[in-house]
Amino acid sequence: MKSRNIYLVSALTVLFILALVGAGIGRAAYGPARPGQAIYPLQQWAEDIQVRLAGDDGQKIELLLNLAHRRHTDLQRQAGTVFEPIAARNLEEAIEEASSAILALDETEGRAYWAELRELVQAAQSTLAHLPDLPFLYPKTYHYLQTSFEQVINRLAAKGASTEHTTRSTLASGLFASPSLLPFHILAGTWMEDVLPVVSGERPFDPHVLDGRCSSCHNFAGACTPCHQGDQPAFHYEFECSACHRYEDWRWVEVDHLAFGFFECSTCHLDQRPAGHYAGECSTCHAVTGWSPANFAHTLMGNQTCSSCHSQQSPPGHYQLECSNCHNPIAWLPVWVNHSSPALADCMLCHQQDQPAGHFNLQCSYCHTPSDWGLVQFNHNVLGSRECSTCHSNVIPQDHYNASCAKCHNTRAWLPAQFDHSAVNTSNCFACHTDDAPASHYTLLCSSCHNTNSWSEAVFNHVIMNATDCIACHSADAPSNHFSGQCSNCHSTSAWLPATFDHAAYGATDCVACHSGDAPSNHFTGQCSNCHSTSAWLPATFDHAAYGATDCVACHSADAPSNHFSGQCSNCHSTSAWLPATFDHAAYGATDCVACHSADAPRYHFTGQCSNCHSTSAWLPADFNHDAYGASDCRSCHSGDAPADHYPGQCSDCHTSTSTWKVNHEGLTQCNTCHEPGKKRGN
Repeated sequence: MKSRNIYLVSALTVLFILALVGAGIGRAAYGPARPGQAIYPLQQWAEDIQVRLAGDDGQKIELLLNLAHRRHTDLQRQAGTVFEPIAARNLEEAIEEASSAILALDETEGRAYWAELRELVQAAQSTLAHLPDLPFLYPKTYHYLQTSFEQVINRLAAKGASTEHTTRSTLASGLFASPSLLPFHILAGTWMEDVLPVVSGERPFDPHVLDGRCSSCHNFAGACTPCHQGDQPAFHYEFECSACHRYEDWRWVEVDHLAFGFFECSTCHLDQRPAGHYAGECSTCHAVTGWSPANFAHTLMGNQTCSSCHSQQSPPGHYQLECSNCHNPIAWLPVWVNHSSPALADCMLCHQQDQPAGHFNLQCSYCHTPSDWGLVQFNHNVLGSRECSTCHSNVIPQDHYNASCAKCHNTRAWLPAQFDHSAVNTSNCFACHTDDAPASHYTLLCSSCHNTNSWSEAVFNHVIMNATDCIACHSADAPSNHFSGQCSNCHSTSAWLPATFDHAAYGATDCVACHSGDAPSNHFTGQCSNCHSTSAWLPATFDHAAYGATDCVACHSADAPSNHFSGQCSNCHSTSAWLPATFDHAAYGATDCVACHSADAPRYHFTGQCSNCHSTSAWLPADFNHDAYGASDCRSCHSGDAPADHYPGQCSDCHTSTSTWKVNHEGLTQCNTCHEPGKKRGN
């Protein structure tokens, strides 16, 4: 049992160490800690491990440059604190280590890092010169660090890197007061007293600790004012600085109001009170941790009215009664108003400014509810016999019918509107609708076509109106190059389409007179009726025999594909369709196949006549009679058919049949005659 406990403790110890290593590596990757924090040494250790485990010089230099940039950021953040010297020394060490690694490379490899290193060193020199404490409290350390940075610049220059940088003398003369100009007693001391605390990692010189060089001349007795009497701003708190500030950094301010008995807020915060603010103690509303959030106990105000404090917060034209009628003491919003209160019966007390121009001038409650302006409902009956225009004169559009709105509209909505034309007792539509007719419209009364319900439901009775001259109204409706006769020759009075033209009734036999523009390019120049019917362009039929059309090429030369047979189309095609096509080779004595089919033969094809192998009905199947043509030299035709390393003799030595390549091995016992060892030949 004891042994198991030892193992368990050992395992937990190993896990704890691994967890520390993991945490250290994580901190090394992100670098959140800064000098002076307890976890900073762990982070430094992990960063060192990370550099040592780098795979190659390039990876190691990248890590070192990243660490140097991180140290530079640490110095900028620790400026003005007691850890400023340590951060400066850490930056110098990181730059020295990175520069040593970079300058150890040859010029070809190192040149890629020179510019970044030079810019980093120049930035470090500038940051060092702007530090509030180090150049004055530790002048030797300051000059040591600037000299170190200058040496890195010089080593880069010796390597051939650009020397464009700000020199130490320029920084000293232009960006900070030189420590050499400080009083002698500040510079007094040795190099060890100045530099050693920064180099060794010990706590740096702190003037607030009552020992060392300062106590030999000064007696602070724990009071801040002997040194900082002139540092506080105007109207600052008059007691000891240590009551609020930490000596490490002025910016760290924390006040324990109870411990120091700070109960009179106005002693310190009177100047922070905004204009018109409540005149009582700050603690009535605010906590000591921050101005916001603020909470005020209105019950402490007794019988005082809201306006005694909030009169300045009321917007222009605001309701003049007490705030509590609408608001609660927690926040201005949301607002709830009890309109049922007798004091709020007169809407105009609050909403006079809410009325738009020309609005109905009675009480809002006639139309609106107290919950929403948008919920409007008006009882027109309360107006008695009052005329509509009393309220709605500004809503009437231009040139509107000038009778009472009630003639067309109802009291619920403007639309839909309905007008009783019979009540008007007039049949003259133009009295109201002269501007409704479009340009070039029919000039007679609207009622000739339209009803009183809608414009779109229009019907015109041509017979009743004796309208036989179609062009008098419809000349603008005809498309370009249209038939110039009356519309009734083709169209009905109910619709433009469908349209029908009786060619026979009008003796229209000259098709081209009307349809010349309908023919496509290179079309047959004769009458359309030679091919087409009068009912439709398609289907079209041409009787070649009836018109003695035997010269096919005269019309169809453009229809033939490239390199086509130059004879008449009728030699192969019928007059009903291009396909199927048939050519009678015997009838035309066509025995010279190559004259027409030279382009049809594949590459390396037999150069003789096609008829030696093919029939005139189809290319396949094909048959060649080797014996009939005395074709005994196989290689003259089949040299390209043999595979690589094939037997070089005649095909007929092995292939006894001209119908198949297959070899009959019967009687062939000497295999190596054809099949040499190690070589594979065709079968």
